[in-house]
Amino acid sequence: MAVAVKEVALRRAKLWLLPDSDFYKGFFCRAHACPGTWACESMELLRRWGLPDLPDVGCSLWTYKKQVLAQLSAVCAEQAGRLLRSRRSCMPFGTIYPDNLLPGVIHAAARFSMGWQPLVAVRAFCRLRLGILVLTHVGGKASAAKCRFCIACGMAVTAPVTHAMIRCAAFDEYRLPLCGTVAWGDEVVGRLSSLLQLQPGDEGFEAVLLLAAKVDEYAVSFWSQKGGKLLRTLAP
Repeated sequence: MAVAVKEVALRRAKLWLLPDSDFYKGFFCRAHACPGTWACESMELLRRWGLPDLPDVGCSLWTYKKQVLAQLSAVCAEQAGRLLRSRRSCMPFGTIYPDNLLPGVIHAAARFSMGWQPLVAVRAFCRLRLGILVLTHVGGKASAAKCRFCIACGMAVTAPVTHAMIRCAAFDEYRLPLCGTVAWGDEVVGRLSSLLQLQPGDEGFEAVLLLAAKVDEYAVSFWSQKGGKLLRTLAP
């Protein structure tokens, strides 16, 4: 959605920059007085996302584009953080970032002096946060049933990511370095959210990367043998 909002904002900006004598600009300006037109609806869309219109800031198109991207990035980051802090186990794939603004964890990880293995594990960490790894099955097949079975230990689970990262006995060895860290904490409630919100430089970040990599590796192995899909099929 953020990408569409960006395109709407830039389309409006280009129309505002046309000469006053231009036919399309004149029609666009007059359309603001008619409810239900694209001009009115797009203006309302900008308002809902907290974006200014080009005449309100009086700058060049390039500067305006930077402001739009910065605002959309802030809104998306806030929404993603709120979802991670909620009862949901992971960030929905539908959380869209504006063009060229990838999740900060990828950029930040590249700036830290980490080994090759943790850097590669960032991909697994992101796949867990997005919730697209298929970590459960029913009869060896991916299923949307409420109660499914863990691909690693075979236990019946309803929250696959929570189970894999916090409870699954198959990954106990890789979970040990996290015990005692601030993110692990003393309370089970909120533990997954704390782990998934770790950033490069935080205590336990590399440990959670390696745990995520092991979960990812097991999922790849399991579905390679079963001939099923490793990642959930998602609509764009």
